[in-house]
Amino acid sequence: MLIRTLFFLFACLPALSQAADPAYFSVRADFRKCMSPICGGVFVNEVNKAFTRCADKHRDKACYAAEIDWSALNLTAEQAAAAQSLAGNGQLLLRGQLQTKQFGDIAKLGVFVVSEAWEAATNTPTTGPYFRIHLNGIRCIAAPCNSVDEEKLNTNITRGIDGINLDKVGANETKLTAASERLSTTEGILVTGRHKPVTGPGGKSVSLTASQFYLPFTASSVVKQCHVGGCSSEVCSDKPGVVSACVFKPEYGCYGTASCEVQADGNCGWTPTKELTSCLDNAKQLPGGLSIK
Repeated sequence: MLIRTLFFLFACLPALSQAADPAYFSVRADFRKCMSPICGGVFVNEVNKAFTRCADKHRDKACYAAEIDWSALNLTAEQAAAAQSLAGNGQLLLRGQLQTKQFGDIAKLGVFVVSEAWEAATNTPTTGPYFRIHLNGIRCIAAPCNSVDEEKLNTNITRGIDGINLDKVGANETKLTAASERLSTTEGILVTGRHKPVTGPGGKSVSLTASQFYLPFTASSVVKQCHVGGCSSEVCSDKPGVVSACVFKPEYGCYGTASCEVQADGNCGWTPTKELTSCLDNAKQLPGGLSIK
């Protein structure tokens, strides 16, 4: 009788929203045209999963979240706005949970609560599954050598692989250096990509060719936004709409394909690739500037 009574009491209690365990999600903006907060948030989906459990407990290929809660990252309002923009553009990989929140008298909707954020190194489109990788300290006398530990995100699958190739990501030297340094830590970096078989005197293995890699996004990650300005689009600075004298110099043509971004010193500038350096050196051999009236 007591057991039946307890069962009845618990059955009558209102259902509580239990959030799923934190997982890694990709994010994209919601461009549907309807009233906020019903529209205008983001769609999230668990990486390496065919379906995601949404805040209302149904499963779908992607789940709607009316807002992202960045509070765990201790961002300022400006930094949170920058993070929101990156997330909407698909530039962040987020770890967290979908929870529910009542939005006034409108509806109870999903909210994505962030516990970690990882920023893509470039705008290169992603292909392949998502992994965490780091060096494991193994040294071999014959290749292939499984010196890299690979963990498939949102699964229990881990294994050793022969190596990781980041070349196709197209990242600058600053980000490649940061990735190299983090590979020596247990947290490593997050990557998406495809495997290719490797054979050698040591047997058979696979290596991973990354289409994208991700570095941790924190409050200190929010840096200046760089803008191209000047009469000949020759100025790279953190101020939009910079005006310069309309004098064209041959070297200005080199900046058309160059990257205007934050450099190692924290300031905006043209990334000094081999192509840009060579172009500038050749341009300086040409006749001087031309004034544009």
